[in-house]
Amino acid sequence: MALTLVHDCPHCHSQNVGFTFANGVQTHTTISSSMGRCYAWSFMFTCNSCYMPVAITCHSHMRSFDSIRTHGNILQNGDYLAQDIFPHPEPIQIPEHIPAHIAENYLDAEYALKGKRWNSAAMAYRRVIELMTKDKLPEAKGNLADRINKLSVTDEIKEWSHELRFIGNDAAHDVENLGEKDALAAAELTYYILTYIYTLPTQIQLAREKE
Repeated sequence: MALTLVHDCPHCHSQNVGFTFANGVQTHTTISSSMGRCYAWSFMFTCNSCYMPVAITCHSHMRSFDSIRTHGNILQNGDYLAQDIFPHPEPIQIPEHIPAHIAENYLDAEYALKGKRWNSAAMAYRRVIELMTKDKLPEAKGNLADRINKLSVTDEIKEWSHELRFIGNDAAHDVENLGEKDALAAAELTYYILTYIYTLPTQIQLAREKE
């Protein structure tokens, strides 16, 4: 059993994903740490989901590294004390002032996008818009298209919402998978729709309250 890493991926945001060991090098001969006098090590792993690399820095009393005898999750290995993992994940920018349940689903869509799961991302963004219409029109009947048409927004926002609905429908029902271009379009449309419907009105109201 080889040395591995089990951690959230900073690239694709897969949670508790496995990483494959690539290399390990000693970066400093001796250092002073919470372990006392020890050695500094850096290890490289690749994500088993997106295949992007991460590096983990460790302190250890071990003077040498044996990739064959060292095994298991390095974060649970008593010989190596993890210090940091690089790169640090970039924070996902969520439109402000949106309801918590919509924000949660928006994050799911963003994680799918980061993981290059284009179909999943497009369907998740469509779900965000569906939740938005139900939040704004809780008594409205009909399907998503009907609710979009009943929104008290500009024609442009309705057109954007319908375009996003079409992309989500294609992801769910077309034989061919969506590409990156369509998934990115869905992401951009969703962000600006939510910003128009939730963020800007709240920001304007807060500004008025300061007057």
